[in-house]
Amino acid sequence: MSWAATALLFIPVLCFLPSDLNGSHFFADRLVIFVWLAALAAASGYQQLSRGSVVVLAVFAIAMTAFVLSMGQVYLRPVSLQLSQLESQPVEHRSQAGLLLPADDQVDDFGAPLAFYPAMWAGTSYFRRSGSVLLNTPWMDLPILPLGARTALLTATVPPAQLEDYQVLREALMASSSARDNILPRAAFILFAGPGDRLSQAVIGPILQSAGKPQLACAPASWYVLCQR
Repeated sequence: MSWAATALLFIPVLCFLPSDLNGSHFFADRLVIFVWLAALAAASGYQQLSRGSVVVLAVFAIAMTAFVLSMGQVYLRPVSLQLSQLESQPVEHRSQAGLLLPADDQVDDFGAPLAFYPAMWAGTSYFRRSGSVLLNTPWMDLPILPLGARTALLTATVPPAQLEDYQVLREALMASSSARDNILPRAAFILFAGPGDRLSQAVIGPILQSAGKPQLACAPASWYVLCQR
């Protein structure tokens, strides 16, 4: 079977594959890459191109490369420069456990041009640099993982939806006193990811009031608000 036929065959097959498989989300969506790889493999073996076709393909490739780079300059570069500043800021809470929550309700709007929320990645970087433990680590309950989470994490007591979506967990903490009593005493600190001026008292108030003793005191940074005991 040729690579071209393989690429064409993959297209209808993907329509019948499950979106989730064995705990892996977006399973069918991820396999789309094989359609493109098979098409590229088929095109790489085709040598009967006229000079005009070669010129057209070269111009198209250069134009698309320039377009991708210009989009990176507009959307990625400003954010990456701001996030890179976090790498030089001092960190605390060495080897302690903390929570990572979004600062506001505008997570989807803020990350829309990038298809992801950059502030949340900045938050995970803080945990990495400080050697801290992220209590609300997502996906630790998936059957595809050969190792399970220890009981100190929230996997055994918190629904998977709250661990996979930080905003869902934050809303649960704001709305439920039992959720706050179950989760907050375990955290030595809470990092609200997002610009500090977007963290409202309506968000942080109910959470901090139930955090237990000693109380959490908050200090804003460029891309997050750190609340520590």
